[in-house]
Amino acid sequence: MTAVKTLVTVMTLMLLVGLGLLAYGMSQQSSQLGRTEGDGARPAMAAAPTPFGTLALDEPTGSGVAAVVMDGQGRALMTVTGGGRPDRVVVVDLIAGRRLGVISLGERSAYEPSASR
Repeated sequence: MTAVKTLVTVMTLMLLVGLGLLAYGMSQQSSQLGRTEGDGARPAMAAAPTPFGTLALDEPTGSGVAAVVMDGQGRALMTVTGGGRPDRVVVVDLIAGRRLGVISLGERSAYEPSASR
């Protein structure tokens, strides 16, 4: 019976030491959250884009924006439908305020961008 009591006591101590080490490790890791490598300073917030006024997409009348997806780098990818053209994706640089290009989802010759941008 003494051996069982000793075994239970040793196992209890091992559990308590293990839980203590786990708590210590978690506290050490949590103190490092939010720090960046280097001087420990947080990165500066990105400046807000400057207003650019009106941006003309040069799409024909009857076109509509079906969806807009932001890529996280200041570009918007807009799915445009209608207007007598095949569906297309218009890529717009929101920081510079200009249209970067068009990806046509139909025939290659079906999309003829206008010369003025």
